[in-house]
Amino acid sequence: MKKIFMGIGIVGILFLMVSSATAVPTAHSEPLMKQIEKIENFESLLDSDIAISSPETNGIIDILIQLITVIIQLVMEIISIVQGVLGIIALIQALINAIQVLFELIPQLIEIIQNLFNPDPEMV
Repeated sequence: MKKIFMGIGIVGILFLMVSSATAVPTAHSEPLMKQIEKIENFESLLDSDIAISSPETNGIIDILIQLITVIIQLVMEIISIVQGVLGIIALIQALINAIQVLFELIPQLIEIIQNLFNPDPEMV
């Protein structure tokens, strides 16, 4: 029983010593506390900005849903890029076909011009 009272006394003295060692007069603590409050306000603003920009997750299912959503968005972007490339390829093929038709029509145009300047005696 004597050891229990002695242990409680030692713990009490220990708390008193720690509290007296960490005690700071209020004159020195006021500027420090103002700076700490400013820092805490900035931290709370940053935390609120981060909370707004990224949705909170409540579990692994929410994380999986977000991951699947991101993957779906990525696949949709890839599909739109591929569609754009295919559209460009179709335009290039149409341009090549138009140039081929133009090269086929150039000899016919030359013949028409020659017939205008040199008419056949049979047609007149």
